[in-house]
Amino acid sequence: MNKSPLFRIFGMRKPMKPGILTAIAVLVLAPLAVSSEKPATENQYVKFSAALKQPTMAKGSTGALLITLRPQKGIHIVLEPPVSVTFDSAAPVEPSGKVEVPKMAKHPYLDTAKAIVQRFKLAKREPGSTVTLKGILTYFYCSDAEGWCSKFRQPFAVSVTVTK
Repeated sequence: MNKSPLFRIFGMRKPMKPGILTAIAVLVLAPLAVSSEKPATENQYVKFSAALKQPTMAKGSTGALLITLRPQKGIHIVLEPPVSVTFDSAAPVEPSGKVEVPKMAKHPYLDTAKAIVQRFKLAKREPGSTVTLKGILTYFYCSDAEGWCSKFRQPFAVSVTVTK
């Protein structure tokens, strides 16, 4: 009888084949490999752009982040769950009001002919500095033809020059 530790622990009478050990290793290690992937920064179905209404602002003033989403034909942006904008905790801004999401007249979808607007208040900084506003836009998009929906977290970064 074989007296190796594996045979004593699992009470096996015959040695395990190498293929079974390989299969177990793959099942255990595969989730670790998948979880280390970075989230996508581009959506293949929706074109994204972000800009500031005013790229130069006075310290402590209020500005507006303008976001446009242009889905491919057959794709639409749904409004439930709601579209959200979250600024990085290190961003020198705080949101001023709720995100303004334009709606289509006949459907509960985003009106992609208009920009999504998130107003914000700029922190008081030294004049003449350039700061970067970073954050995440979260939205859900669906395919009409294929009948699926998916959540996407779109990172954004825009620069603003701060004046007196």
